[in-house]
Amino acid sequence: MKRTTWYCIDRSCGWQETSHKVRDGLKCPVCELPTNNKLSTIRKETGVKQPERITRKEMVDEINTSYAKSLKELTGKDVPNIMEMW
Repeated sequence: MKRTTWYCIDRSCGWQETSHKVRDGLKCPVCELPTNNKLSTIRKETGVKQPERITRKEMVDEINTSYAKSLKELTGKDVPNIMEMW
């Protein structure tokens, strides 16, 4: 299971715990209210935020740009945008 942050639904309580364990049905150990969860964005080992994922469009644009640049270096001509050709 991915690292999950569990927190008390009463925000004024302030209790939270981050772990890889399944905690279904967990009650807050401080105030005995139910808890909620969200996926954690912090790595355990380093405390560094995970890199942002790129979208498919961004990936295609990056490939298209590098392809056009390579062809321009080889042929010396400008290449039309591949995505506009479809």
